[in-house]
Amino acid sequence: MLTASKECLAILHNMYKNAQSKTHLFSMHMPGHANSNEITPYLNLLLQQHGGSKLEGSSDEHCGFLGNYFPPTGALKQSQEFATNLYGTERTFYGINGSTGSLISATRVLGGPNKKVLLPRNLHRSIIHGFRMTGANIRYMVPNFRPDFGVFDPISYETIKEELEKDSKVDAIALTSPTYDGLSAEIGKIAKLCHERNIRLLIDGAHGSIIPFLPERFPESGLGVQGVDMIVQSLHKAAGSFS
Repeated sequence: MLTASKECLAILHNMYKNAQSKTHLFSMHMPGHANSNEITPYLNLLLQQHGGSKLEGSSDEHCGFLGNYFPPTGALKQSQEFATNLYGTERTFYGINGSTGSLISATRVLGGPNKKVLLPRNLHRSIIHGFRMTGANIRYMVPNFRPDFGVFDPISYETIKEELEKDSKVDAIALTSPTYDGLSAEIGKIAKLCHERNIRLLIDGAHGSIIPFLPERFPESGLGVQGVDMIVQSLHKAAGSFS
């Protein structure tokens, strides 16, 4: 049975009281910056001074100091370099169009006409769509279903291992962790298995953007784990960002 700890309930209670004292509203849903409760004061000040329209379109045209994305320049380049150090990755890239755009970009890198990919059925359609666009050969895995909660588990290590024993010729595996329902996969064991077999591993961690900063309270996100090749996260879902 899934139960909330007293510590978790205390945190939620404090969040609720703080939000009520400001706006009398408390949003327990995406995005994380709903009602401007989580957005930093500096970003709020920037929007008040310049207006949202000033930050749309070409950043070079409106605010040259912000820089551009292709190629990264100015403050955007500095911010991506800062995020790379913060997350401890080889490279960090900002994306647009939500995690969907980044996931499709990742599949374009990992897929291809002669590639075989192994996908669980409970993942975002953008991953399937992206791999299909590359011409990759997709094989599906079925995750365990929990009838007591009406949700699917993340794909398990055992299921992936069984599928690889049936056909070891797999170039890439993608999985979702945490799932939309907040359940995490055994990323360490799965990544080790993929690394040993030279299989690329993509993790859709869109709902776990704050997990890397609280390792003592949450399962591993995949960052810093050998065998994890690409992770897509969505700051606007659980943290605070423009969206």
